Formats: sequence, C-alpha cells, structure tokens
Amino acid sequence: MSKKIALLLSAILGAAGIILVVVGGILGVATGEGSGLISRSVDNMSFRIGSLHIGIGGFGFWDDSENTSESLAGGKQYTDVSAISLDLDGMSVMMQSAPGDAVTITADAEIENYLRADWDGYELHIEKEDGYQSWGKFGKINITVPENQTFDEIEISMDAGNLTADSFKTEYLDLTMDGGAFTGTGKIIAGDVEGSADAGSVTFENLDTEYLDLSCDSGSFSAGLAGARRDYNLYLMSDLGSIRCGDSEMNDLENSLNETHDEAEREITVNADMGSIEISFQK
Repeated sequence: MSKKIALLLSAILGAAGIILVVVGGILGVATGEGSGLISRSVDNMSFRIGSLHIGIGGFGFWDDSENTSESLAGGKQYTDVSAISLDLDGMSVMMQSAPGDAVTITADAEIENYLRADWDGYELHIEKEDGYQSWGKFGKINITVPENQTFDEIEISMDAGNLTADSFKTEYLDLTMDGGAFTGTGKIIAGDVEGSADAGSVTFENLDTEYLDLSCDSGSFSAGLAGARRDYNLYLMSDLGSIRCGDSEMNDLENSLNETHDEAEREITVNADMGSIEISFQK
C-alpha cells in the first residue's frame, strides 16, 4: 500500500471516529439519565475512571451509588435528594418545609412497616406496600423537605387519600390524584405542573408556575395564581361543570374560556369535563 493511500485511509478513519464521538455524545444527551451524557442504562458497557464514564453513548460524570431499599419503620432521613416520587394510595400525607438539608420521613406505627423507601443517590421513591388494611382510616405520613432547596422533580400519585403541603420548590411537579386530594396551603413554586385528578381535587392557595396542564374530568381544580391575569394565556374547559376565572363566571352545559395576552409569559390549561375550575390572581 502506498504512503498516500495509507494517509488517506488514516484521515478517513480519523474523520469517522470524530463523527462517531459527536453522534455518540448527542445520543447520550437524548437517552441519558442524571448528569452524564452517556446513558446510564448501558453503564455496564462503559469504561470508568473514577466518576468519569466513557462509552458508546458519549461520556459523563456521576458516582456509582448502589440503590438501597428499606422499610421506613422508625423514620428515616435522607440528604442530597434531588427528586422525590410518592406512590401512597389511601394515605394521609403532610408535607412540610423546614430549615436543613435533609428529607425526613416518619409515619404512624401501624403503617410504617408497610412503607418502603428506594434511594439511588438522586431520587427518593416512597411507596406503600401491599398488605395494609386501613378499614376506612388513612395512615398518617409526615414528610419534611428543606425549605431553601429547589428539587428537579416531585411526583405524587394517590388514587385515594390526601396530601397537604405547606410549601416547596421544584422545577417540575407531576400530580396523579385520580381519587385523592392535593392541597397546597402555602406558596408552591413549580416551573412546570402537569397531571390529572379525574375524580379527585387539586387546590393551590398560592401557586407560582410558568406552565400548567391538568385534567380533572369529574374532579375540581382551584388555584390562586401569582401575578396578574394579563401574565397568563388561559385555556379552560368544563363541559358539564363550571368555570370561575377572576371576575368571569360560566355555568352552562358547554363552558370554555380561551384568553391570550400579548405580554403573557405563562400558560394555564385545565380540562374538567364534569368538574369545576376556579382561578384567582394575586394581583
């Protein structure tokens, strides 16, 4: 093989290698989890130097903390929690904010052995295990979160029961309260809010959000929103229910309110086919 051909092949292979690295990095961003660019789901295919992972999908940094799963008997405390996921059907949950840097979970003695915490160093998942019989009485759970922390994500799922939160901050809030009730009694700051409350209720006394999309077909939604009405684009529908938005009120068979403002940077979308929608503004 001539020298020119060898150099040409080397150049082609080098260019192909650069393209693969770039494409791999892009794919890593698209499929990755956590802060790394390489997908953590193929972590066993990566080469690791300390917390630096290099593999097919690109590269990234994270600590390999092993998942832990444990009973919440006696109460537990977790630090460095970036995301919270709650799957607590049939429970009565009180979420409070307090000084500190830890998430603390406590529960009534009769329920704590049926609660399980899964902790992976990033997300704390709390779930009620099968076997608990409430006999019409909801088990009580207390959750304390750091008052100055903004979580990446908070997910709450409750087909029955209730959760009351005095205040918290999160980039993303996901609510699934199909037969349960969520009540925010203090200031809730959430960049995006999405979810459903098909036969349940969602109430925010003081909500500061950029975007909200919620369905509550036979339930109810009520919110006191930060700012003024002109700050929001509003898309509200309640076919067999009622809508009250500021000084606007509709109680017909087919109700809808679509209102946009040129200066608006926030958006609220609520669909409550047989439910009620009530919105007020802080200004």
